Amino acid sequence: MEYVYEINPKTGERVGKVLRQKAHIEGIYHEVIHLWLINDNGEVLLQYRSANKSQYANCYHATVAGHIEYGDSIINTVIKEAKEEINFDINKSKLIKLFIEAESLIVPETGKHDNEYRHIFAYKINKNFKLNNLQVSEVQSLEWFKLVDLKEKLLNTDFYKKMLPHKLELYIKVIDMLIDLSNK
Repeated sequence: MEYVYEINPKTGERVGKVLRQKAHIEGIYHEVIHLWLINDNGEVLLQYRSANKSQYANCYHATVAGHIEYGDSIINTVIKEAKEEINFDINKSKLIKLFIEAESLIVPETGKHDNEYRHIFAYKINKNFKLNNLQVSEVQSLEWFKLVDLKEKLLNTDFYKKMLPHKLELYIKVIDMLIDLSNK
């Protein structure tokens, strides 16, 4: 059984532990991480989620995402999830915290609320970097997108519908921050 941190969405405080499944069934706010890999060519790497996922299958999302297990730290979760999902080793000193945001999503497969308190990170890598050994139960494939093109694609309703259903404003905020980072 996997426990996650229960979060007060107004304060961001950890208020206890809850079974991950219960958090999803009852709409309890819980902590997750998102990691967005960008390269020095102004591109971002998106994952295309596995068809076998029980929630949000067959859609684009951040490069890596995962739940923070009770007793684990935010940074250790980023490191662990990057290794598990895309076989990528994170150097903690290069990890860039972008922001934190609480969001309530309706899960298409269940109609239930998925209430997340999200820690969002970026990480710069070399444009020639190659990834292999994806965790196929999580990730079908990875695809590079030019950041400026992705922003335009997100404003196109058809492509936006292929993304995990976060608010458009969240994606635009992340992309704008990633564009700024890629220009540094």
